[in-house]
Amino acid sequence: MKKLLFFTFLLFASILVIVVFTAERTLNSVAMPPSEKRAESVSLKKKDHFTVLLLGTDQREGDRGRTDTVVLASVSDKSIQLLSIPRDTRVQIAGSQNKTKINHAYSYGGTALTVKTVENFLNVPIDYFVNVNMEGFIQLIDKMGGVTVRNDFSFESDGSVFLKGNILLNGDDALKYVRMRYDDPNGDFGRQKRQQDVMRALLDKAVQLKHIDDLLSAVRNNVETNLKPSNFLYLQQNYNEARFQIDVLSIAGTGETIDNTYYYLVNEQERQRLSSLFHKHLNIIETAPEKKEISF
Repeated sequence: MKKLLFFTFLLFASILVIVVFTAERTLNSVAMPPSEKRAESVSLKKKDHFTVLLLGTDQREGDRGRTDTVVLASVSDKSIQLLSIPRDTRVQIAGSQNKTKINHAYSYGGTALTVKTVENFLNVPIDYFVNVNMEGFIQLIDKMGGVTVRNDFSFESDGSVFLKGNILLNGDDALKYVRMRYDDPNGDFGRQKRQQDVMRALLDKAVQLKHIDDLLSAVRNNVETNLKPSNFLYLQQNYNEARFQIDVLSIAGTGETIDNTYYYLVNEQERQRLSSLFHKHLNIIETAPEKKEISF
C-alpha cells in the first residue's frame, strides 16, 4: 500500500501530461538546462536511467507560492526509486548562503531554483521535472463531481469539518484537507499521506472520465514540464516494466526549532547515503561531471 500511494502521485501527474499531449493541446512547456552533474547525455530511446522531480505547488493569483510536495524519482527500464522530501527540510538554497525550508526555493526562484537546490542537497542530477499546481485541483475535482477518501481522524481546517471515515470532498474542501498539518499527530508525514490519498482518488476518477475535455480544461494551465511529446513514446516503449518494481526510500532526520521556526534536519551522513542509492540506481559515478547536452 505504501508503494502504491507514493507511485500514485507520480503516475497521476504523468497521466495529466500524457492526456494533454495526446489531445494535441498546449502545455506550459519549460526549458531547463542539462544538469551539470551529468558526465554523459541521457537518451530515453537507448533506455538510459534518468531522474524526474515531481513538484506539487501551492500557487495562487499574484503569488508564486511554495512547493507542497517534492518527490524525486530515479527510473530505469526495470524499476523506479522514489524519495519524498519533507517540505520543512532545512537546506541551503542554490546560489546563496541562505539556509531555509526546501519549499521556500520555489517562492525565491520557481521551478529552476527548486531543481538546482534539490540537486545540490542530494548531489544527484535532475533530468526532468513535472510541476502540478495544487490550486488547479479545485477545478479538476469539481468537474469530476468530487472525490471520496477515508479520513483517519476527525479534524477542522479553515472553517470546514472533516469527520472520521469515508468522506466526499469537493474541490475547495479537498485543498483544505491536504493542507492541514499542525493538528495531525504525524505532522508533515500525515499531510503527505492525505495528499497521496486524494491523488489516488483523483486517479480512480480520471480513468473513468468519458469526456476528456473536462479533464483537459482543468489541467491545461496547471501543469508545466520539460518533457516533450516524443519522450512519452519512449517511456511507454522502454520503461513500461518499471512500474512493477517500485522502491520507496525514506529520509531520516530530526525535528528542531531554530529562531522560532520548525525545521526537519538531515545530517550529511544521511544525505550521502541517499545520494549513493540514487547514483547506484542511475549507474553513474558520484562526482560533479562536466556539462553535456541531454538528447531526446
